Amino acid sequence: MSDIDLSDIDITGIDEQPANESVKLNGPPGTGKTTESAARVAQLLDNYEYELHDVLWSTYRHSLAMETLERLAEWGVIPKSELANPTDGPTRYIATTHACANRIVGGVGDMTTWYDRKQFAQQRNLRFDKRNPWDDPPGQLLFQVFSYAANNLLDLHDGMDREKIPMMDDLREKYGGNVARAFDDWQDYKAQNDKFDFWEQLRAPIDQGVHPNKDVVVIDEYHDATPLMAKLSEMWLEQAEVAIVAGDPLQVVNTYAGADPEFFERLDLP
Repeated sequence: MSDIDLSDIDITGIDEQPANESVKLNGPPGTGKTTESAARVAQLLDNYEYELHDVLWSTYRHSLAMETLERLAEWGVIPKSELANPTDGPTRYIATTHACANRIVGGVGDMTTWYDRKQFAQQRNLRFDKRNPWDDPPGQLLFQVFSYAANNLLDLHDGMDREKIPMMDDLREKYGGNVARAFDDWQDYKAQNDKFDFWEQLRAPIDQGVHPNKDVVVIDEYHDATPLMAKLSEMWLEQAEVAIVAGDPLQVVNTYAGADPEFFERLDLP
């Protein structure tokens, strides 16, 4: 939690780009991107005709969402009572991207579990349990391929798309089956058991064409967005009156998962 008072924050470029105009904040760790994003939102709530229920603030990490809520409460921008149950009321859209997406559609349903994945793998005679910490059993590799493809908007039925998946070669060494057919079977398994994958929380608003209808959209840590996350975030940003996007293209942590700084750099914002 920050010990900085709201009145002490010198918001970068506020004279050229006032709080009620969209902006992209680019800077390395510790330069105050999240603090300045929060200060801009505070000005919107204090000085313009916006209320907390007009705001969607999506982050990559749950801990950062909570820090943001605590900071806004500390500054008196939101009542501290809102922190008692932040997943309800107007603060429910200050959360991770997955949580925001899931709440927009009213919840996709129950998530798949480790047991579901193990059961599916065993039905295909694929070992799922690790023999040691560095082991990559074929059953787990299969699900890594499924997840990577979904989060990177790749079609497992397309041979060229399959070659873009980093763990495909490792999977081929341990599994000679048809990966695309296995993915279709997994989709059938989920449908039969009324279960959903984590990435389907992001797909649901896109597939259903559901918008959050939030006038203020803040996307933090956008440098770590995967293609699926970027597609959803851009949908949210397009309908916003005020967009605030913070990131550091030189600090991409989730490259292994398909994150690309290009998504941050291509945003046409001041």
